[in-house]
Amino acid sequence: FQERLPELRESRVSADLERQPGYTVICGFGRVGESLATHLASDGHRFVVVDSHADRIKQAERAGYLAVRGQAERVELLRSLGIGGPARRILCLTDSDVINVYIALVARQMNAGIEILARAERHQSVHKLRLAGANHVFLPAEIAGLMAGEYVGQPVAFDAIYGMLRGEHAATLGSVPVPAMAACVGRSLDTLPMTSLHLILFGVLTRPERHSRAARTVYELAGSRFHFHPSGRFTLHADDILVVFGHPYSIRRLREHIGAPR
Repeated sequence: FQERLPELRESRVSADLERQPGYTVICGFGRVGESLATHLASDGHRFVVVDSHADRIKQAERAGYLAVRGQAERVELLRSLGIGGPARRILCLTDSDVINVYIALVARQMNAGIEILARAERHQSVHKLRLAGANHVFLPAEIAGLMAGEYVGQPVAFDAIYGMLRGEHAATLGSVPVPAMAACVGRSLDTLPMTSLHLILFGVLTRPERHSRAARTVYELAGSRFHFHPSGRFTLHADDILVVFGHPYSIRRLREHIGAPR
């Protein structure tokens, strides 16, 4: 029974997941995985944690999360967790770039439509992860460096951002997609009720071919362009995504105003 216990636990978790499709699989429950799990849980998202360390799995279970102990790169384990079916996204957050690349590759082969977010320790691994099928890749060390730079230049701004990330303030960062039939399509940003809703526009994600003179700074991303803090003259198109700072209630109100899905 002791030998079969991990297998039985894995089967129980798989059965629980089958009753709630559209969930996220978190591979790796280190500092990054734990932080993301906390945010997902606070937003009411369903997810399961996978890690090879027993103490991390116990920690996840104490927090009330579904968790399975095992090697996240195991094909059989990923299949049992619904990567080829009901799972909506997978987060490759282990400490090894090699393992993250392998998980992304296997997940993409199992499910062409699953969303894959991957962590990279080295900048050289970013291209490999994208080739393996990752939709989004981030480097924690690079983000930490940017935060440290912000602290050196603008300590007040750093405190505000850091407090928001730690959940010490009500403000949060949210994305608001612009549907094809929205009334704001073809109109400028200054027609949106940003001020009355006490929201701050961080930027707009658009298709990669979009250009606008109203955008001050543009960042080329994988498959899209990010227009950082554009002016009010920036024209909105269908499928644009607004990235805003503000209270979660205000972000929901903006979604309702635009007619965006929750």
